[in-house]
Amino acid sequence: MASKSKQKINSTIVLQTLMDESAFPWMADWYRSKVQNVLGDKLDDRFRLWYVDRSLHADTSSNDPLDDLHIVSYIPALFQALRDVSAWVEKDVAPPASTCYEVADGQVIVPDKADQRRGIQPLIRLTRTGANALRSPPARACSSGRRSKCRRKQGRLRPRAGISMERANSQRRPRSTLLV
Repeated sequence: MASKSKQKINSTIVLQTLMDESAFPWMADWYRSKVQNVLGDKLDDRFRLWYVDRSLHADTSSNDPLDDLHIVSYIPALFQALRDVSAWVEKDVAPPASTCYEVADGQVIVPDKADQRRGIQPLIRLTRTGANALRSPPARACSSGRRSKCRRKQGRLRPRAGISMERANSQRRPRSTLLV
């Protein structure tokens, strides 16, 4: 990098997926550290790092063999980052804070709760009477609850058009244990 006095860092949002098999998530933290070397205490004035959980490097329209991994697209977060960096540069409207995380043994670890995690990715938690695990015989019907959480003033979650939990569940083989 050039000397600090000659560098100018514009408003930047880095979007990194946590299941990236090609560009490891810790690399984004390394880049953030290089930007912090230049900006120092002013890092949050010009830089954001948003991690997206359960996304791969390449977004594809069909991940059929990988469905059991519950992979989600990072494209909505990418579109939001583009809108937010535009508002940041053109209207001086700061985007949501960087994702809170830690790096331990080469792994990026993010908190389980939206208010602690920050960033922009909403969190969805499926439970059965408040428990994190549901155990049931394979052919037995059971009901479950759903809680979704966005950080305050970060928007709202809407179901995808034409998709219902019943339809999604009917396409999968019965399972005896659901861990969320």
